[in-house]
Amino acid sequence: MVVGRTEKIKLDIQCHVCFMEFLIIDHEDNDGLLGLDCLDVYVDETLLYYLKNGRFQNGLSKKQIKRIEKAATQYYYDKEKDKIFKMGRDNVSRLVPKPSNRSGIILKAHVLGHFQKDVDAIVQSCEVCKRNNFAPAKEHPAKAITINGIFDRIGIDLVFGLPVTEEGFTGIM
Repeated sequence: MVVGRTEKIKLDIQCHVCFMEFLIIDHEDNDGLLGLDCLDVYVDETLLYYLKNGRFQNGLSKKQIKRIEKAATQYYYDKEKDKIFKMGRDNVSRLVPKPSNRSGIILKAHVLGHFQKDVDAIVQSCEVCKRNNFAPAKEHPAKAITINGIFDRIGIDLVFGLPVTEEGFTGIM
């Protein structure tokens, strides 16, 4: 059931403030609408309880049990480390960080994004990267050339920008 009102939530990640607005929905009747199969495992208390204890909480409906069983197939709880892992579509399990650790992870990823110009400059100046950078092939349709006689047209292959040889050469002709 859609309640019809919205709620504003403030996200503060180390001086970066953002406000997000959410529509309030009664989740028991609208699991598909909410996308509860994608709900954060740390927010979904019933799923978290099931993963940690291996059993359902008392008083759950059949619909809730079915949802938890489906969601639990994607997660693994390591009791020794008190960590939850999620199995990806590529069959690789990944750590699901606790909400208290996420702002630091997001900030580190954000800060690393500021170095993109530096990374681009280094890649553009790297000889190995220049030689191995596979650019998409451009379309060069065949064109007929009219030739009037011998040596009317001559083709020469040139390669420059190579490392300097012992003799001081940087190209091939």
